[in-house]
Amino acid sequence: MPVRSARRAAMAAVATAALAGFSLTPAAAAGHPGAVAPRASTTNWSQFGFDAAHTFNNPSENILGPGNVAGLRQKWAAPADGRVDRSAAVASGVAYYTGNNTLYAVNAVTGSPLWNFGFVNAFFADPAVANGIVYVGSVNGNVYALDAATGKQVWTFTGPTNTSANYPAVVVGGVVYAASTNGPNGTVFALDAATGKVLWSVATTERHPTGVAVAGGVVYETTSDNNGFAGGALALNAATGTVLWSVSSSCTVNNPGCVLTNPVVANGFLYAGSAPGTDFARLEALNAKDGKVRWRTAALGQDIFDWPAVANGLVYIGVNGVNSGVQAFNATTGEHVWTFSLPNSPGVDAPVAVANGVVYAVDENGNLFALNASTGSKLASISVGANSDGLPVVVNGTVYVGAIDQALHAFALP
Repeated sequence: MPVRSARRAAMAAVATAALAGFSLTPAAAAGHPGAVAPRASTTNWSQFGFDAAHTFNNPSENILGPGNVAGLRQKWAAPADGRVDRSAAVASGVAYYTGNNTLYAVNAVTGSPLWNFGFVNAFFADPAVANGIVYVGSVNGNVYALDAATGKQVWTFTGPTNTSANYPAVVVGGVVYAASTNGPNGTVFALDAATGKVLWSVATTERHPTGVAVAGGVVYETTSDNNGFAGGALALNAATGTVLWSVSSSCTVNNPGCVLTNPVVANGFLYAGSAPGTDFARLEALNAKDGKVRWRTAALGQDIFDWPAVANGLVYIGVNGVNSGVQAFNATTGEHVWTFSLPNSPGVDAPVAVANGVVYAVDENGNLFALNASTGSKLASISVGANSDGLPVVVNGTVYVGAIDQALHAFALP
């Protein structure tokens, strides 16, 4: 049997096993007695942020919603070799996630193990899945491509000496885009997804990267210095690596507009948080065409650590510090829409996710919150069972959350 046919057969077997026994009680699925269950979707949350633009919005979710999300219960917890604080990827009935030095593949419905892949001192990043291959960067500077059905290596890209590729890989159009750090500097690589061959690379000599996103044929990267008081953003032609624009600034009380957290691209904007580690952290929107600031919020609190989420004309962001919780803003104007406060919590130290009218956020105390996406009102609060700074992945009626108890947790309706 040809290799490609064998791989497809293996993937089909894995997907069939993963989906076996999957069923929904109609009333539970729809949220009220006598309702007809929605048709179970087979959507993939195949990479960090759901898509290459990192919107953290799953527009295909039709099982969980405001009417039934309070019924979520833990279904299983799959172990790891360290805290699970990276995003899971879910594709073809398999959940892929990382601990410290190991990438795991488990049945997405039952949590039963399928395979694992590990190296000592690898500290893998968030995995991405495309065309039957799993891609994952690591702190050792390598990017690994593994057969999604078996875990066998397809290829390995070895970065320059003393580099770290411990950022989410982005896969789109047959290309893997990966960012790496080398001391205070960084590099963006474009790799052929089938072979790992370098198509182009661009050095960011002033700052090290905090992440990349891809939209409309453009690669967007945000950058930060080692002290967190200077940063910027740049846009690269996705096919050639040519720099289209770049902005850089210092974070001071008089100049708070300093892009430092990771990029989300939607609605013609690049959204990112600014000035982490200070008391004037803000959310801002840059024009995706030229990098000019379109709007910037007032100070939100002490820290903004991660990506915002964008859906239904709003931008959602988790905040730590004095104003810990989740806030929502008009995606076009930056006008404040609602705040969900967590006065007795350190805050939300991970991106939030949006699906079917619900915002999902996990605070550092290990509570999974489900919020009405339009109003911010609390729909449910569910204990993960351990402190967590993992981000929620919402797909096919299940919420996947990692925690410091060295496990990936899955929540679904009874």
